[in-house]
Amino acid sequence: MSTQREYVFIPITNSITIDVKITIGGSDHITNIDERGIHNVLVITGYAVDEKNGRLVPTLDPCDYVKGILVAGTPQQAQSNDFLTLKLPANKLYLIRKKGNISDDLKIYIPYSSPDARNSMKTKPVSISDDTIVNNIIKEVFDKIYNITQKEKVKIEKVKEDIKELFSYYALEQ
Repeated sequence: MSTQREYVFIPITNSITIDVKITIGGSDHITNIDERGIHNVLVITGYAVDEKNGRLVPTLDPCDYVKGILVAGTPQQAQSNDFLTLKLPANKLYLIRKKGNISDDLKIYIPYSSPDARNSMKTKPVSISDDTIVNNIIKEVFDKIYNITQKEKVKIEKVKEDIKELFSYYALEQ
């Protein structure tokens, strides 16, 4: 029988507009960073990001996707209604740059928003390429979670390259 760990999916986007208060549950994150770069990036298909609030919206289009990181932890109680909760085995995750063996059953909290049925939903592909945005992502997300500026093994330039290369997504057209 396997144990069930809890994780929060954090979409990596150009505008980090979501203010997720999470309780970090140790350092056993699925997504990790080492001297070779970022590993175990989660891809969620059939969703796009609403850049106004940073939450995922279902699109029913299998070509739409959002990439992000899986961090060990849980959303704080006040925000728990803003999250979709999935329970699934680790072998059902679509991970890129997979490293290591993830064998537990997982409980994943995904920032979620219901689609607005009154408007037609159009999406657009978005890439992360601006150096200012990349530096902001490192400062606001990766350094707070992984403490990468304090680790000598991690090469910041490699992390910057990986962010530009790995993280693209679909967003709702506003």
